[in-house]
Amino acid sequence: MTPSKPTAPHPNAYLWVQATIIKSIRSLVPIVLDFKSNVFPKWQTFFTTVITTYALEDHLTTATPPTNTTWLWLDAMQEDRSIYDYVVLQKSAADALAEVGASVSDSDLVTNVIKGLHEHFDSVANISPLLTLFLTFLNFRNMLLLQEMKVVCPSASAFVAKASASPSSS
Repeated sequence: MTPSKPTAPHPNAYLWVQATIIKSIRSLVPIVLDFKSNVFPKWQTFFTTVITTYALEDHLTTATPPTNTTWLWLDAMQEDRSIYDYVVLQKSAADALAEVGASVSDSDLVTNVIKGLHEHFDSVANISPLLTLFLTFLNFRNMLLLQEMKVVCPSASAFVAKASASPSSS
């Protein structure tokens, strides 16, 4: 038998060893991603620098793209959230998608909000698409907030009506 010739290490092997010594990526990428802030471009610059410095690009690419969790987040239902919390969640997800080049149109955002609404908001959800000019996201949010106030405090509207009907004393 002939002895096999030892194979040379991969040209990037030493860089990979250095990368494994790093205890936390935060030491090299000090910016933390957050849906409520617009830090993605800065984070991407730091992250890309680290990935290329340690020759890790091949470890992060896949033949099939992974499911985008932000799109899944957009499919969230209102459930027990207030309208305000629900529309902030939807808008934050849409803004995050826009930051990575997958912008969501206003009408798509309104449509997606409608899909996840609680049944208390069926009247607003049913009439909104029928309006001549499709609502902007902000106008739709305001309609929902008004409807939420009506659902939460049905006696308040009766109180206002009763107060305005009673004679005022001078």
